[in-house]
Amino acid sequence: MVSGKLLGQFCPKIIPAKETPEKEAMIDSRMGLAHFQITSAIIAQKDLPTILALVARESLNSLKAHRVTTFMEEKGGILNPRFTDAFKLLYQKTGFSEEKAVAKKAIGQAKSFFLQEPRDFAEFFEYKERGWKVSSFLSIPLFSQRTATGALSVVLIDEKRKFTARDLKYLLFFGNLASLAMENAHLMEELNTEITSRKTFERCLDDILFRKQGLFGKESQHNEEHLENLLPMQIVAEYRL
Repeated sequence: MVSGKLLGQFCPKIIPAKETPEKEAMIDSRMGLAHFQITSAIIAQKDLPTILALVARESLNSLKAHRVTTFMEEKGGILNPRFTDAFKLLYQKTGFSEEKAVAKKAIGQAKSFFLQEPRDFAEFFEYKERGWKVSSFLSIPLFSQRTATGALSVVLIDEKRKFTARDLKYLLFFGNLASLAMENAHLMEELNTEITSRKTFERCLDDILFRKQGLFGKESQHNEEHLENLLPMQIVAEYRL
């Protein structure tokens, strides 16, 4: 369900650049290894931050991006970066507020954004021709429980190379894995909550039975003491037998 939503209507109709058979084989091999590493982490039930960090790192390397960020929407609609990885220290903060603005819209509209070059940025922010700047954006939503709750974005900074439709396809591939990990984490949280609730119920039930048995024991002792006061000792002895 996640795959269909991510890989459907949001892909732009742009013809990707052709690659040589050797380069395509190398890309397929790299993507296959990334898929194996991430799915292995999911199967091993690694914690979600670990998996998201792995997804971000593989996205950065596979798309040859300058920076990748995983955003998550917290309570109150606050958007926070969960993990950021950059090719160079210089790229960690460049254009980060612009990247966050695009990611917020990707989550709000549950839609992928392919901003290939500066002329595509006008909808989001003013592109300034000075200093270090982001030159190409990709941002896709991440889903949990059929709702966009996060975003995965990559950027190029002052680069003549632009992202292509093939790059978006690869990012969607990693986004699907991240969404799968998020869904799995949610289900595990629900399962753990149910297990905790059941254990709490069982402890309460045991406590009730224990108290009931204690009350029954005290009542029985009280009845015997009352009999001793009313009946002859011989009859009480026979009663106890």
